[in-house]
Formats: sequence, C-alpha cells, structure tokens
Amino acid sequence: MSRFKTSKYKNAYSYVYKKEFWINDLKVGSNLKSNSNHIKASCSFIAFHHDSTSVGSLAVLPLDSCGRFTSFPLVSGHSGFVTDFDFSSFHDNLLATGGEDCLVKIWSIPGGGVSGSLTTPTSTLSHMEAKVENLLFHPTADNILGIAAGTAVKVWDVEHTAEKYALGGHEEAVQSFSWHGDGSQLASICKSKNQKKIRIFDPRAGTCVSEGCGHSGLKGGASPVAGRQ
Repeated sequence: MSRFKTSKYKNAYSYVYKKEFWINDLKVGSNLKSNSNHIKASCSFIAFHHDSTSVGSLAVLPLDSCGRFTSFPLVSGHSGFVTDFDFSSFHDNLLATGGEDCLVKIWSIPGGGVSGSLTTPTSTLSHMEAKVENLLFHPTADNILGIAAGTAVKVWDVEHTAEKYALGGHEEAVQSFSWHGDGSQLASICKSKNQKKIRIFDPRAGTCVSEGCGHSGLKGGASPVAGRQ
C-alpha cells in the first residue's frame, strides 16, 4: 500500500469555453488605484472595474453573460474609487464594496441581475479610519467580513452592522490580509519601514500569535496565507 494519499485532482484538467460563450473586449483595470483584486465572481454573478464605469462604481453581470457590451449594469454608491470588493461565501448575491471614501457598503444583487444602476445598499458600515485597502468574507462563518483600513484589520458582523473585533499592532497601513481556510486564523501584512511584516492573528482572542518579516523593497505585499501553528 502506498504511504501517499491519492490526489483528488490527479486527472483534473481545465476546460476552455467556446468563444461564443466568452464576454469580449472587457477593459478591466487600466486606471487602477489599489493593490487589491479588480475582478471577482460568485456562482451567479461577476463584478469588475471597467474603464467605462463612473468613479465609485462596479460593473456587475450574471455569470452566464456572453458577447460584447456597450454599457454595463452598475453597482454605484461610493464617492471615491472602489478599492476592493468581495462576494459572500454563503450568498451568491451578497456583495461587499470598500472605497477611498472610507466606507464599506453591503449590496444585495437582484436574482435576475442589476437593471440599469443599483444605488441603494442594504447597509453601510461606519467610517473606517482610512481608505479601505482590502476586504474578505469569512470562509466558514456566514455574514462575517474582514476589513483592512489604516493600521488595523477589523472583523464585522454585516447582518447586524456591528464591529466584533479589531486586530491592531501594525506600525503602518495594512496592505493586505487573508483568512485561513477554516477561518480560525487571519494573516496580515503591513509596510514597516523598508520591511514587510507578516502577522498571524487569532481573531476571536484578538491576539497576534506569530509574526515575522516578509520581503523587502518598495513593492506592496501580496495577500499572505494564514496557517496553523
């Protein structure tokens, strides 16, 4: 008997859709002002920055859309650039957006998609201490959202619009963060002089359980991956 487990993905391969099912000529992100993702999808919708959209807006299409578009249905509610956004792990139509205006807004996308422009969010979380750099829904807990803004990562209950935890201790602005796959830990990276410092937090305890230096240089840090100690 082999001492190695058989991989589930041994015979997996990618499948490229035929061109008639593609969304063509998207100009995603030629005027980007953040280091976060600029296109994301749930199992039902795809959201992205596009050159033709106004400041503070995202284009949102049903995932089965195809062809060319001269205009896009919009989610529009920020007074500044949308710096990051994420779909809920539990609800395909629940979208969180953060912006340069220091606000985080929660949107419920209609089942049939956005018609024209959606301008009224389900809720707005209170002002952050600085512009939102990064936000991610918790992978295993419903309605829990992590937000990196300024020198802290904050964990919010979006259903009750209540801040639950604030993870501080960063000398400078948090550039990015990531949840562990089971949601038990959270890793952050911030610029500290010329060194990027990575920290691992236990969110419920509100404590940093480990930290170390990342890469040096001027470039921003990519999302770290939290792992068990």
